[in-house]
Amino acid sequence: MSGNPTRDPPVSPPPPPDVDACDIPIDHDLEGIDSRVLKQVVVGDHLAVDLNQDGYKSVVCRTASGDILGALSAFSGIGKLINCLEKARRYAVTITELRPGYCHVRGGLERS
Repeated sequence: MSGNPTRDPPVSPPPPPDVDACDIPIDHDLEGIDSRVLKQVVVGDHLAVDLNQDGYKSVVCRTASGDILGALSAFSGIGKLINCLEKARRYAVTITELRPGYCHVRGGLERS
């Protein structure tokens, strides 16, 4: 015996009843950026966060004209974000930084 017993990872408690479980902050770099669309956006532009199901589920950011700029992926909370999008919750982000081949966005749940 190694002295290191196997332990289950800690489980996060559920949020208090007055906290919206879909209130997920988004502050991430986009992946798979479409360079054609990148040329059409500027810092400060707003993007809709949408569930794209082209063969598999992915979370994408779309311009006002509906073009996909890039995807949100590989961050803690992506599974919860997908679940909330499937429940018709709406999210939006703002472009905060742009460079060739790079886009950073920040936002979250749209308030009604």
